[in-house]
Amino acid sequence: MQASRYMLQLSVLFLLGIAVQYFLQLNALFVFTAWMGVLILLLFTGIEKAKAFVFQRVLSLQILALFFLGGMLALASSSSGFYKMNYAKRFLPGDELIGRIVDFKEGGKKYDKILFRSEQVVSNKMLYEVDGTLLAYIQRGGASVNVGDVIVCKPRLTAIRNKGNPGEFDAEYYWKTKGVEDMVFLREGDFEVLENTPKPFFDRLRNYLKGELEQALSPELSGLAIALSLGDKGGLSQETRDNFSNAGAMHVLAVSGLHVGILLGIIQWIFYQVGFLRKKKVYILCAIGVLWFFALLTGLAPSVFRATLMFSFLGFGKLLGRRFFSLNALLVSGLFLLMLDANTLFDIGFQLSFLALLGILFFFQPIANLWSVSNKWLDKLWQGTALGLAAQIGTIPISLYYFHQFPNYFMLTNIGLILVSGVALGSVLLFFITSKIPIINDVVAYALEHVFGGMASFVRWIDHLPFSVARGFAIDFWQVWFAYGSLIILLIAYRSQRLRLWYGSVLTVFLCALQFVYVRHTSELKQEVVVFNSPTPLVLVKNAGVNYFLHTVNTEEELKKLDFIVSAYERKYSGSSKYIPIKENQLVEIAARNEALALLKWHMNGLHVLIDDREVLIPLEDCYVNPDSAAVVLGSWLKSPQVENGHQLEQGAFYWK
Repeated sequence: MQASRYMLQLSVLFLLGIAVQYFLQLNALFVFTAWMGVLILLLFTGIEKAKAFVFQRVLSLQILALFFLGGMLALASSSSGFYKMNYAKRFLPGDELIGRIVDFKEGGKKYDKILFRSEQVVSNKMLYEVDGTLLAYIQRGGASVNVGDVIVCKPRLTAIRNKGNPGEFDAEYYWKTKGVEDMVFLREGDFEVLENTPKPFFDRLRNYLKGELEQALSPELSGLAIALSLGDKGGLSQETRDNFSNAGAMHVLAVSGLHVGILLGIIQWIFYQVGFLRKKKVYILCAIGVLWFFALLTGLAPSVFRATLMFSFLGFGKLLGRRFFSLNALLVSGLFLLMLDANTLFDIGFQLSFLALLGILFFFQPIANLWSVSNKWLDKLWQGTALGLAAQIGTIPISLYYFHQFPNYFMLTNIGLILVSGVALGSVLLFFITSKIPIINDVVAYALEHVFGGMASFVRWIDHLPFSVARGFAIDFWQVWFAYGSLIILLIAYRSQRLRLWYGSVLTVFLCALQFVYVRHTSELKQEVVVFNSPTPLVLVKNAGVNYFLHTVNTEEELKKLDFIVSAYERKYSGSSKYIPIKENQLVEIAARNEALALLKWHMNGLHVLIDDREVLIPLEDCYVNPDSAAVVLGSWLKSPQVENGHQLEQGAFYWK
């Protein structure tokens, strides 16, 4: 217990150091000097006076300070420009940029997405060593590229910026935490491949296995099988993604801790049956080895790497005679990941997976003890349900903060997925093993079709149940801290067995839940008018829980292009939605209780919006001269670099509240 407490202190101080450096952005050289100073002082103190009690206290404080400064140093050193000059300080328009592709994802339409790590800037025939990563979209049809290829381009850099629409994904923050601040579109002829890197063995093997699944299963089910087993979600339809999201089963679509844990259990069971592997627990080492092979096969995605590393530490802990699922092993694995890259702390996947494991660690046993089941199979089902509930408790506050919705039938979803996920993953592994055995492979493929068909049907059924998902949880970060503080007090009260503290903690948790419900209620019933920053004009009038979306498009296909904006708003602010088309020279009035809320008119190549005697105008042409000086022209209608044949408002979304 003492070791766990000290490890927890070190971890908290390391996290605090990362947070302080994130907000203060202190000079990296200053942080490194301070860290080295404490390290030298620690070594001197340890050598001279290690056995004196007073110096033991000093030694302990120095170790804590070392970890605090270590967190600051980890974030400072992971920032671009720590080792070499950042490209942004050297690159000028017209210069060439040479770099290496470090990540590649196949896009759905005309562009593929890559991460491009800059290495050199060519300026006035001079080469300058630089670093820094760019987000690049490469048009298909030109030279093919792979991870590891070196390319040269003359990019037109565009800063990654949010469009300012309410409820939208914070892309600017997401990429900033990965050290990426600029993006570029590279069309055919804009770049040249200087050095081709052959596809690695695991990439070729992954493509082969994908092809086998695509041949054996229907397109929808093969996309689901590939996502669950290989981590590639490119073949999933938007409908399938929405079904899993609303049912609270999105973790199934991303290879992560769930899949790694299931795979580890299957592999350990198989190796445990071999007698000589049981001696000295060698089967654990074999299982960890296969786990890393699987991680490399999935492309070593961050979520898989995190989960594999965590379970490896937990497995080594078991080899040393420790309890398999221990707080120390979890903290050590988390610290190791943050030392490799401190920006991992800001990754949503890391936060969710780590908090889910903490939830299981602290809440699984108390929940499992609530019901003692004599039947063996029913007890396993209850244990699995308790496991899912404990993980959900650990992630509810942060999930509501990021995704603004709660799957009301998550318990039912978890029970179904506990029964299906292990079978599905095991079936895929069996399919891969028997891929060259004609008759057996056909039988396995037939079973695979039914397993994944049943999974898709089950999740679709959950999604179509009444009130399957509650939206509109627009909570603040301080409310997340309050929620986790309430859970910590509840856990302390349970372990201390003090009745008054228990009643107080239950009341605190209840007030926290009541606060979330109140936030949802107010966000749904608030009144506002929003002019969205969208490819085509889109205006929202919200009143009494109804979202009136007014648009100027004429076809269903064009309307679908606005869905991602509308669905993002609905997720965060809830309410029922209605689409209202606006025709040219037609006056549209939105009224409630015989009171006009908004007037809109498409006239003279501009969309006029009148609210509370204030008028704004959205130009519908690139070059628009406002004939009415009384109206406020809303930004400039600029060509969008991100959407083909689309436009955007220069100043972002505009709204009244």
